[in-house]
Amino acid sequence: MLDGTIRVRIEVKSPNLTSGLEEMVRSVQGFQMQSVDESRQADLLIFELGDDSKKDFGLIRSLLDLGETGEVFLVSRDSDPALLLQAMRTGVNEFFSQPIKRDEVLEALARLKERRAKSKGSEPVRLGKLIEVVGSKGGVGTTTIATNLAASLAEKENVQSVALVDMKLLFGDVPLFLQIKPSYHWGEITKDISRLDPTFLMNVLSRDSCGVYVHPRSL
Repeated sequence: MLDGTIRVRIEVKSPNLTSGLEEMVRSVQGFQMQSVDESRQADLLIFELGDDSKKDFGLIRSLLDLGETGEVFLVSRDSDPALLLQAMRTGVNEFFSQPIKRDEVLEALARLKERRAKSKGSEPVRLGKLIEVVGSKGGVGTTTIATNLAASLAEKENVQSVALVDMKLLFGDVPLFLQIKPSYHWGEITKDISRLDPTFLMNVLSRDSCGVYVHPRSL
């Protein structure tokens, strides 16, 4: 971002979609389209998901890791919950299913502008730590270890809060281990990915008696 201007790069396949997105971006003050030959990092990449989603998600993750773009808005013809979940895991900030709605894009741009304004001039703050517990196959005790680890961390005085997320799309066992009945699941949450802000996420988390916040059950 240079002098407060947010530079945007668009990589979609349809010329009509490209021109439509460019018009939306230019209609919001503080945004500027990045020229094709410009080599500087883009603050925002608007990317259309193709037929090979695995390859595209790998490319997006690489661009984020290398600092080639600050944020990513994803456009897709498919809004399957599993696809939305993969987008979240990859680091996508906003998800638009086609046909794109102008109001949704403008609202997303406004949120990005607000995030940039809040972070301008401030030092990065580490708000938490991500611990992954992965098993090579089912039945090896992965859920048991993850649940006990979360409960142990929640008991520490210097730990503000602990969230336990079961990433298994089918038959997640964490709620059963902690004997809770969450009201939401992955499918309901990912119906509108634009709502995935901290306030919404806290509302859908279920709190166990040991103090662990548990992500909603699987599909």
